[in-house]
Amino acid sequence: MIKLKKYKGITLIALVVTIVVLLILAGITISLVFSDDGIIGKARESAERTDESFVDEQERLNGLYDDMNEIIENVQNSMPSEPEEPSEDETYDVTITYSYAQGQEGTLVLPNTYKATNLPTGYSYYVTSPTIEGYVAVPLTVRGKIEDSDVNVSVLYYIDSNENGVPDSQE
Repeated sequence: MIKLKKYKGITLIALVVTIVVLLILAGITISLVFSDDGIIGKARESAERTDESFVDEQERLNGLYDDMNEIIENVQNSMPSEPEEPSEDETYDVTITYSYAQGQEGTLVLPNTYKATNLPTGYSYYVTSPTIEGYVAVPLTVRGKIEDSDVNVSVLYYIDSNENGVPDSQE
């Protein structure tokens, strides 16, 4: 019987096939990376588009800045240099009269009136009625906005023996 030797290792054909496969893979990889549609080409396109977008955005921001400056200049030019004093026809008075409610008279002297004069149209006023111990003012605060006439308000004081802010006659 003849004995055949067993060789260990790779054959020349296997080596050539491996090298050919590696060359094919390298060619595909190189074309994907370096061609116009490859990764590097697409990266260049993206960088160019980013630069163009930055320039466009900067131009738009500069335009907005110019528009804002023009608006501010127009507003400043249209404003009077000094505010005008309201004429007597445009000013009004707020008068608040304080008194005890009928049958609720006390011994303490109330302020007669509160008067604010020469208030322009649109002026907001807020007045808190004076506090009198043992009494509650109705309304407690007088507030509003000057429209086109004088304002006259009567504040009445009612007995509030337990000082809970509610007149005794309404408990």
